[in-house]
Amino acid sequence: MLADIVDYRPEAVKFVLSDAVKEKFPLTLFDEAKSFKEIEDVVNQHFVALFPDNAVTLRNLDEYEVQNIREEYCKIQEDKLPNAMLAQQEAYEEAKRMKKEADDNLLAVQKRISELAARVKQGTEEMRLPSTETITFALNGYNLTYTWCDGKFQLAKADVIPDWGRNELWAQEDQNRKAMFELFGIEFPEVKKPSSGDKQENEDF
Repeated sequence: MLADIVDYRPEAVKFVLSDAVKEKFPLTLFDEAKSFKEIEDVVNQHFVALFPDNAVTLRNLDEYEVQNIREEYCKIQEDKLPNAMLAQQEAYEEAKRMKKEADDNLLAVQKRISELAARVKQGTEEMRLPSTETITFALNGYNLTYTWCDGKFQLAKADVIPDWGRNELWAQEDQNRKAMFELFGIEFPEVKKPSSGDKQENEDF
């Protein structure tokens, strides 16, 4: 384990040197010396050299270090990797959920904007009419709806009566036509009275 090789130093240190460097320069000097102190004076007398502080180089790992480092990453792989992968997957799923939620929210906002913009463009709004102050009657091919609004009895809606319904409403249209003339002096075309054949055809329909 890594704790076993803290401050560890191999019995024989092997520095990392390229083959070209090994061929060009001697790997050792002063082979007879027993300590650095023995060669320090010689170096000072014969070389123009520096004594660097905190010099760093690379050395090769020995088998003991390799074994301990391998044990360390195997333990991490066994103990921590599954949890880290699971946490990553959970975070990924949560991110997907949050993205979907954000996308849905954005779509909802955009849809609402579009709806309101379309409403403005259309320029109309549905209005519920009070049943106690609203009437509908047939007249001149239409079902007319009048309602009491803003102190006036106003025409609020006019729906075309389909052809198949005209015969059934003939009597009503005729009566309403007469009422419009009698009450308001407004004349509408006389409604053609359906023949018996028209009535039978409408009933068959």
